[in-house]
Amino acid sequence: MRTFVKKLNHALLFLLLAVGLLCPLRAAAVEEDTYQVTTQIPVSVDVNENYKATFTLQLTAVEDGAPMPEVTELSFTGGGSGNFGPITYTAPGDYSYQVTQVAGSDDDVTYDKAVYNVTVRVTNKGEDSLQADVWARRNEETGKASVAAFHNVYTAPQQGGGPFAHKKR
Repeated sequence: MRTFVKKLNHALLFLLLAVGLLCPLRAAAVEEDTYQVTTQIPVSVDVNENYKATFTLQLTAVEDGAPMPEVTELSFTGGGSGNFGPITYTAPGDYSYQVTQVAGSDDDVTYDKAVYNVTVRVTNKGEDSLQADVWARRNEETGKASVAAFHNVYTAPQQGGGPFAHKKR
């Protein structure tokens, strides 16, 4: 009987040690999944005269390791607004991106050539969470913008007056 109790105690001790070792690993895996924040990078594009050209904005990461959204190009017909994202971050830090407009081929449009340098600053919000702040700087300007906004100019073609226009006498 004594050997049976001894074997039972060893088996229970082994079981408790196994459970004790596995529980922290499982808790760490759950914590890793919750230690993240998701955000978006807001953009807009406009053109005067409600001209219905298609405008395309592009997002690129400045440094390796910056998380990227699934879609890195957004197109708008006649202007509009949207977001690059969602983008999920799992570690604190500053993440740098650039937003540019892909130059179109419409000769009647002057395309905004601005380069927006976007920073996503991810910080610890509390014990088990992160927060993200997003801002953009247009070209080399020092002020922060909340949206990467592109402004295009449409110039209507001149009527008549070309090389084959009839001259009044």
